[in-house]
Amino acid sequence: LGMDQTTHTALCNALMGTLSGYQDQRKAAEESLEKLETVPGFVCGLYNLTLSSDPQLQVIRHSAAIYLKNLAYKRWKPVAKLQENNLPDIFDEVTRKGIRDSLMQAMVGSPTVIRAQLGLLLRSILDCDFPEEWPGLMPTIVQFINSQDGPKINAALYALKIICYKYQYTAVSNPAREILNEIVRGSFPILMQMLRFLSSQQQSMDVLAMELLITKIFYATIYLSVPPYLLSSDVFTPWVQTFVAILQQPIPKDEEPESMEEREKWLPWKLKKWITSTFDRLFQRYAPARSQDITTDRAFGKAFLENYAVKLLQAFVTLLDQSSGTLPKKFTTCCLSFIGNSLYHSLTWKMVQEFLPGLFQKILFPLMIFTEQDQEDMDDDPQGWIREQFSFEAEFYDPKATVIGFVFDTVKLRGDKNLNVFVGHTLDILNRYQQTPVEHRNPGEKDGAIRLLGSISTLVIESPIFGPQVEDILKTHVIPELASPLPFLRARACWVFSKFSKIEFKDVELFDKCAQQALHLMQDPHLTVRVYAALSLKELIKDASVRKKLEPVITQVLEAYLQLLKQVESDDLVHALQYLVKKFSKHIADYTPVVMQNLVGVFMTACSNPQAMDEPGSTTFLAAQQALATVITLLLGIKKKPAIMAQVSDMMVQLVQTLCPMTIDMLTEYIAIAALMSYYSDPITDNLWLIFEKLCDSYIEYGEDFMDELIGPFDNFISRSTDKFLANPVYLQRICTMYQRVLENEHSPDRECCDLAQLMEVVLVYCKGRVDHIIPEVIRIAVERLKTTKSATLRVLLLEVVANSIYYNPAMTLAYLESQGLVRDIFTLWLDLLPKFTRLHDMKLVSLAFSSLFAVPAAQWPSALQALAKDLFVANMDVIHRFNQKRAEREAESDETSSDEEEEEDGEERANGVGDDDDIYSSEVDEEDEDEELFMQKLREEAKVYADGEDVDAQNMSEALFEKIFGGVPGLDDDDEDEFGLVDDDEFSSKIDDVDEVLFFLEAFQVFSNRDSAACAQLMQSCGPQDEAKFKQLTAEAGNRSNKQSDK
Repeated sequence: LGMDQTTHTALCNALMGTLSGYQDQRKAAEESLEKLETVPGFVCGLYNLTLSSDPQLQVIRHSAAIYLKNLAYKRWKPVAKLQENNLPDIFDEVTRKGIRDSLMQAMVGSPTVIRAQLGLLLRSILDCDFPEEWPGLMPTIVQFINSQDGPKINAALYALKIICYKYQYTAVSNPAREILNEIVRGSFPILMQMLRFLSSQQQSMDVLAMELLITKIFYATIYLSVPPYLLSSDVFTPWVQTFVAILQQPIPKDEEPESMEEREKWLPWKLKKWITSTFDRLFQRYAPARSQDITTDRAFGKAFLENYAVKLLQAFVTLLDQSSGTLPKKFTTCCLSFIGNSLYHSLTWKMVQEFLPGLFQKILFPLMIFTEQDQEDMDDDPQGWIREQFSFEAEFYDPKATVIGFVFDTVKLRGDKNLNVFVGHTLDILNRYQQTPVEHRNPGEKDGAIRLLGSISTLVIESPIFGPQVEDILKTHVIPELASPLPFLRARACWVFSKFSKIEFKDVELFDKCAQQALHLMQDPHLTVRVYAALSLKELIKDASVRKKLEPVITQVLEAYLQLLKQVESDDLVHALQYLVKKFSKHIADYTPVVMQNLVGVFMTACSNPQAMDEPGSTTFLAAQQALATVITLLLGIKKKPAIMAQVSDMMVQLVQTLCPMTIDMLTEYIAIAALMSYYSDPITDNLWLIFEKLCDSYIEYGEDFMDELIGPFDNFISRSTDKFLANPVYLQRICTMYQRVLENEHSPDRECCDLAQLMEVVLVYCKGRVDHIIPEVIRIAVERLKTTKSATLRVLLLEVVANSIYYNPAMTLAYLESQGLVRDIFTLWLDLLPKFTRLHDMKLVSLAFSSLFAVPAAQWPSALQALAKDLFVANMDVIHRFNQKRAEREAESDETSSDEEEEEDGEERANGVGDDDDIYSSEVDEEDEDEELFMQKLREEAKVYADGEDVDAQNMSEALFEKIFGGVPGLDDDDEDEFGLVDDDEFSSKIDDVDEVLFFLEAFQVFSNRDSAACAQLMQSCGPQDEAKFKQLTAEAGNRSNKQSDK
């Protein structure tokens, strides 16, 4: 593998340039590398530099490895795919074979940072070539493992881990799963021998590293389904025994890092964490008997539960009991997760139940204590500490959160009797704290106690034993800490008080005083206290009296929230602000632009961190999403205030311009903002049309799944600003491009085609008489798709494109259909499908189209259409009858519903003494909160408590656990999309709504009668008595409607 000296020198210089501290030099170097890519020998030279041991080249070796890895990711593809995308094949077959043949040996002598890049290179090659083009890889790996050569064994285990990761999420039904099964059969006997040997040796860092790699390999293979080789207890049991032996080996305390952060990364603890995660995964994934699992997995789960779960549970409890609070968080959480999973199975629950009091007192509650480390972290980096408290990851890696989850699930699943264990001990701790002299108290212990109570507040409030005591508990143990000299206790007390604020206080003055204290804490000098006070306010303002007192100072409160948002990245904080905005929307309209500007700032700051935004579960992403949600809430509050809408217009344009692939998961929020701005802005300014352009570009590039939502804002722009839409030809061209691109693509989903057909209707209806040049192409595209689709819904909407074209210009449409020989086929199909036109809008459009045909002189009717004249005439009258009948039914239902609601509201007002003159803090304001409370109450009523000897149904696991077990598995819940239908929507409106279908029909027919009397007479003679009666009935109805319009 070689290259000429000139290219070698140029390559080295370019790689050196990528390390420059100057951006222009780095950019020039990157451009040089791109030009060199197609030079013969470039890839070989890059590979040689990656492997070079020349001391003079070490500075660019890592850069070479990174560039090679990135190049392989993009270009190590099947040749056919490269040709399809017009990409040169820089990894020719000779080069590919050379790299494949030498890569394993290359990984042997490489430093860790280089090996990591070679591992990613290996993954790209595996995706393209393994196993067909690389049959020698596994034999080489097995040979290296058997070599008794440390570096070779390490390289082989590392490569095997990458291979297993490739198949970790491969479903059992996928034939590729057999590749993993074969790998397990061929390598696991050797790995078992090696792991046993390693576990018996001195636990050096080299030994631990190999044990860790083997553990990760095992974890990947059992993640989704147990390989057949491991189903035998003779094979599986030694793995369990060896893992447990490693788990129970003592930690060398003299070498253990003091920092908990470093302890998390330290190999001995890292290995134990991975082993614990493996057992936890086995327990989570297989012990719950799921009907959709294959038979072997269900049998394995039963065996695991009966033969291993109890012993492992004992081992984890012992480990935690001996820890004295020195264990790393992630390891502790994994142990607790296993113990928590024991609640779901009667066999393990029996054991947990026996030592539950001791488990809670000695192991679980001590983990709740606010430690010196917590205090240090909060003082050193309050923003980071707050972010960690409310991060999504905390649910899975924070022992405190795991303890709370365990307590909640125990009571929810195994009955209220267990609440006595948890709350009883917690109250004992609080009472003991109260009786202890101040200088000997442990404030961290009190923080843990009241945090636990606040976290399970719903259970405590509903408890017949502890519910009546809540106000006294708050008065004695929580409220005094609102004035604590310790910031963490002030913050915690404020939060706990808010969690219990929905109880009915006997001492109303006490509640008012505490609510006022909580509000004052938003001005606390400590950031943590201010944040917790802001979060607490969300709960407190559910009380009408608090809202009323807050009204005069609401702008100052909003300002405090905005200041916090500048200091802390928190989606919870943004959500609290959103709730505040909802409750006080009538009072903050004038302040909205200020709030909006700050929210846009929050969003822009989040977008400046693309790595965090690329993770939908990250705090940064969630904060950005909540910021957009709050913007939407604010817009809803000012939608009928055009002056304020105008003030925020430019900000909204700036916001929507940030739409890109990085923010695609928030496209729904962007669309909502666009819809509100395009509907309520009066007029739609030139600047707002930038939103239209951005949405069009985004749809074409990456938003094809969102057209059903995009129709709203597109409709607004076209219907409310038609002149500007047509003034710029590019706008119409973009709509036509989207329409053509989707409908002509045979792979486009029917649902998306439906959306584009409806969008084209907006253009034809609102631009009537002004876009003649697009009509033939619009019809052609619709008809071509009509020939291939099997979807009844799409057929209806495609025929409606034809209907709209007829209504737009019947003569032009008929002329085009005749020129293509389509008249008979289209109208015959249309008449056959008329029963499918079920919406009011569908029926009205059909009627207007059929009626429009009579505006065309009979001499211009194609012969095929003349033969169907009677059918169309009669069908039109039937459609009008169906339309009137359905509209009358809808109006009757609407009147009945309105009457019932009015009676109910009147009854409520009489019962509650609330009249029209009552202030805005009536029960109506709390409707959303009441709905939420009713929903939660329903969930609690439906929740099943399981007997001690009963297993919890797998389907009734907590949502978090279910997601943790089965979430992220591709294809697990991917069902085929059902055939979709069209439904009437009260919010759906169109310009044709203003057209009276009966008058339109009779006026068109009158024109036809006057102009083509002979054809009209012939048509009427062909009709039977029933048809004549229908016509007379419509004529009479037309007279009534004309009189009503005259009266108006």
